Amino acid sequence: MTKVSIINQMKKSISKKIALFILASQFITAQTQKKPTEILVIGTYHFNNPGLDVAQYKVLDIMGEKPQKQLEEISTAIAKFKPTKIFTEWELKDQLALDTLYNKYQEGTYFEYVAKKYPKRKFYVQNEIVQLAFRAAKKSNLKKVFAIDYQETSFDFDSVMKFADSVRLPNFKKEVMLDIKNTETKSNALFTENDLLKCLYYYNSEELRKIDIPWYVGKINDSDKLGTYVGAFLASEWYRRNLYMLANIQKQTESSDNRIMVLAGASHITMFLDLLKHDSNYKIVELKEVMEKKR
Repeated sequence: MTKVSIINQMKKSISKKIALFILASQFITAQTQKKPTEILVIGTYHFNNPGLDVAQYKVLDIMGEKPQKQLEEISTAIAKFKPTKIFTEWELKDQLALDTLYNKYQEGTYFEYVAKKYPKRKFYVQNEIVQLAFRAAKKSNLKKVFAIDYQETSFDFDSVMKFADSVRLPNFKKEVMLDIKNTETKSNALFTENDLLKCLYYYNSEELRKIDIPWYVGKINDSDKLGTYVGAFLASEWYRRNLYMLANIQKQTESSDNRIMVLAGASHITMFLDLLKHDSNYKIVELKEVMEKKR
């Protein structure tokens, strides 16, 4: 065998070994690669209706017989989904307070506790964290409900409206308020039907989600004059708050969490969904999917 033949044979042998090594590496990676965490996203309105939103809602009575029955059905379906963690719109820095409340809920002493401690605060009885997140967490045998909210941002909506009117957009305020009024009217009409599940389906619908981000980017972000960023600052603060909230979910999700749930205001969920398109560690699951599986 010539020297050239020997070298060529050696090259072929090395090439085969490299190919086998790459194939083995790919196989090992495929075997060890974790499946994305399924994340059940539930956008909601505030059940206790604190009146802090720009739109003014006349919500259904969450303590009524039909909504309470539906909450039982929804929380049972969530428990069948088997989330290992439930995240909710409570400030992260107040996690200890949330722990105290959830511990009382687990013990069955929650409503007596808040009646004495917060006798004039319907928030502690009617809000979606207690009525849905706590209920679902207890049925799922979870020892903790996780806080994700971050509120140290500036959201001066009134200043944006005044500034827009004073510069170059005399009809801006009318247009924005009309957008808000349309959402308010549709929501209030749904609330009169006293059907919580139908309301939640609407708050998690593509119809509503398609309005949200374009409103901030196409309207609020462009609400001032060149070189001035009053509207852009408000839009960026909204993005910042949601990025921080999403970071709080990501940082508290562990490799052992196959399924998690997030309950937050519908606008937050819309933002999370847009951002999570860029994070392959999560697979989105919608409320309607979970409810249909229940049946």
